[in-house]
Amino acid sequence: MWRWVSSACICLLASAMPSLAQQSTATVYTEISGPDLVALLRDEGYRAKLSNDDYGDPLIESSVGGSTFRIEFYNCDLGTPGYCEDVMFRIGYALATEIDLESINSWNEERRFSRAWRDGEGDPILEQDLDFAGGITRVHILGAVKLWEQSVGDFEEHIGW
Repeated sequence: MWRWVSSACICLLASAMPSLAQQSTATVYTEISGPDLVALLRDEGYRAKLSNDDYGDPLIESSVGGSTFRIEFYNCDLGTPGYCEDVMFRIGYALATEIDLESINSWNEERRFSRAWRDGEGDPILEQDLDFAGGITRVHILGAVKLWEQSVGDFEEHIGW
């Protein structure tokens, strides 16, 4: 019986080896620079314009479905100079009338990965964070971008944009 169990374990490990090998060669990002994120976005066909915010941190402007959004960088220069530990996707909408709190609250109650709030003028803002703590791969970053793209479309439908 032990011989069978050992053989089964070896077969199971051998079948997992290509996946482990592929994972070990993937780049893991524990922080990212503006130019690196711009390159990832452009490689996927997104428009991405890099500038700096008022604090000198990177700021990316891009768009999905015809709506312009920003990627703001946070916790910069804590490790490697020019690199940041997390980013936030953000988009705001100027509506003709204030959005009601019930609409904002229902979005937040039904969604897990993005959040909405009202600015001082009653306009809706949508945000989504991406934290690089512990390390994430390109696939994870691009998955977050796709999730953001879906959230923007759903939010625009939700607010009647």
